Amino acid sequence: MIQVLCPPPEYREYITAPVKIGKNVWIGEGVIVLPGVTIGDGCVIGAHSVVNKSFEPNTMIVGTPAKAIKRYSFENKRWEKVKQL
Repeated sequence: MIQVLCPPPEYREYITAPVKIGKNVWIGEGVIVLPGVTIGDGCVIGAHSVVNKSFEPNTMIVGTPAKAIKRYSFENKRWEKVKQL
């Protein structure tokens, strides 16, 4: 049997970085935003999402890990689906 030793919490290194949240951002219940993430102005984050990377302004974000599903088009004045890779 392989045993992996993990140091007790008081000896673990803390990883910190500022989180930047833009103006007019809606964050649903239970959302977790990880260190170093920037959320652009006008974003909407669905409930219980885990945001582990930065997103552009006016983006609808959902999931674990969070991904962009829609972006607001000011030209068409509506939310439009984001093409997934």
